[in-house]
Amino acid sequence: MISPVTNRGDAIGLLELLLPTAPGEDVLDEVGEAAHILAYVVIANGRFTDLYTWGKRSRPPTLAAEIQYQLLPPSLSCEAAQFTLCGNLEPSEDLSGDSFDY
Repeated sequence: MISPVTNRGDAIGLLELLLPTAPGEDVLDEVGEAAHILAYVVIANGRFTDLYTWGKRSRPPTLAAEIQYQLLPPSLSCEAAQFTLCGNLEPSEDLSGDSFDY
């Protein structure tokens, strides 16, 4: 099962679990709550380590790309009842010709 890891409308990531059987409604609720708690853990500890950032990348960025990445908003997506807003940086590992757009 896959559960969104969110905090106050900001999408932090996804929590993927492999379960031996199909989950019931109670398990779905508990995993959803655990994913929400995980968002707080990632946000609180994100400024003390770069492990979460490395987990989102497929290859190491250049120094210039890392500096540019640090200038972006902390979350590239936000969701509320009235709207969903997403940003995209392409390509995220290289500098020169990078494009950021909502």
